[in-house]
Amino acid sequence: MSAVARDDWFRSSGWGPEERELFEAKLARARGDNRRQYMRLKALALVGGAGPDERVAARELFERVIAGENQLQAAMARFDLASLLAQEGDDRGAAAQYRACVAAEERLNGSLHTGAELALAELILRAGWSDALPEAQRLLEQAADAGLTFKVERWRWFVARARLAALQGDRGEAASAARSALAELDDQRPDFARHPDVGLIKADSATVREIQQLAAGD
Repeated sequence: MSAVARDDWFRSSGWGPEERELFEAKLARARGDNRRQYMRLKALALVGGAGPDERVAARELFERVIAGENQLQAAMARFDLASLLAQEGDDRGAAAQYRACVAAEERLNGSLHTGAELALAELILRAGWSDALPEAQRLLEQAADAGLTFKVERWRWFVARARLAALQGDRGEAASAARSALAELDDQRPDFARHPDVGLIKADSATVREIQQLAAGD
């Protein structure tokens, strides 16, 4: 195994026998405070590999982090696991992890903000869980209170708010939120001049058409 591979033992996207053996050996020698972070970073790298075996291994590593005593890393791992489960179509499992992440962030008294509130609200709306619409509304309020720093966050928030209002039968609010979403989409100025590529909106055409229709009151 190359020296570069050994240096990237917790960032490589492979999980073959040699890579797994190296990872576990390095992990055993790492400082206790750092082990959960290394496991979470390795899991994220495995998700990027996108193979079925790597995704299974990523879930197992996220669960090891969650079972540990590092509350900060456990909360982040819950968010990461929720995102993975949502990608795989397990909406109920993803929602459970997002909810646990939101609860963990509340216990951490503002020292961590993953965006789980917004992600969970989006999932509820996408899944069409009508009984959870009041929860989605509370989550969007929490997300706004926590702050929407980047343009893409504001776009996602207004899109979710427009969809929620439409489901609630409030066409006026849906149109207003949709117009705000389109204003964010049309504004090409970066949020931070020194980092022009950070937080940009990458909207799919179907969503844009949907929001344009809501903005028109259709």
